[in-house]
Amino acid sequence: MKALVTSLGLGIASLGLVFWISSEFGLMGYQTSLAAEKGPPEGLTPVTRAYQDRMKEVERRELQLGQKERDLEEKNQVLRDQVTRLESETKRYESLNRDLEKRIVDLENKKQAKDIAEEEKEKKAESAAESKRAAQAEKAKLETAHRDRVTRLKDLYEKMESKRASKIFDEMELALACELVRTMKQDRAAEILSKMSSERARKITEILGNKRYTVSVNDVPIMNPKGGEE
Repeated sequence: MKALVTSLGLGIASLGLVFWISSEFGLMGYQTSLAAEKGPPEGLTPVTRAYQDRMKEVERRELQLGQKERDLEEKNQVLRDQVTRLESETKRYESLNRDLEKRIVDLENKKQAKDIAEEEKEKKAESAAESKRAAQAEKAKLETAHRDRVTRLKDLYEKMESKRASKIFDEMELALACELVRTMKQDRAAEILSKMSSERARKITEILGNKRYTVSVNDVPIMNPKGGEE
């Protein structure tokens, strides 16, 4: 756009120079021709019709030249006005281009910030999922260890004399007692329950009779046969 404006300006300058040279030399030529055509001074020879017609032709050409000069000046003015408008439009487009570039930078910054936020969100989600998997693995590990301990204690109490085992069951945590009775052989569990205190046996029976009965790892402390925790 700037190159176009510069070219138009140079064109206008060239037209003005050509016009000036043409007008200068044209007027000089017409003036010389006029002087030659006027002929001798008045009084020397009579003015003929041909001489008068020639003078009228010169005047007509001078009028035409003046009109051409005015037309050329109007064209030059139109070109100058166009150059001015082009310069104004160029400035406006440059301003719009700067605004557009600024908006593009702002959008890129927002996109970058959004990408960073999404990346952080994904990292947090991944970390939370990893923590959940670790917690689940730890829970599974504890449950496996709990089942192994319950199985080990169950085997121990099944081999123990029922009277001694019932005394231990009377003193151990109720949840653990229920879990052991539930996993023991039915006849062996019945034998131990029959020798426990009636209140203790009743509680265990009621708990095991509840269909919603569940035992959590955290609810069952592991006891050794002497009544202490492992």
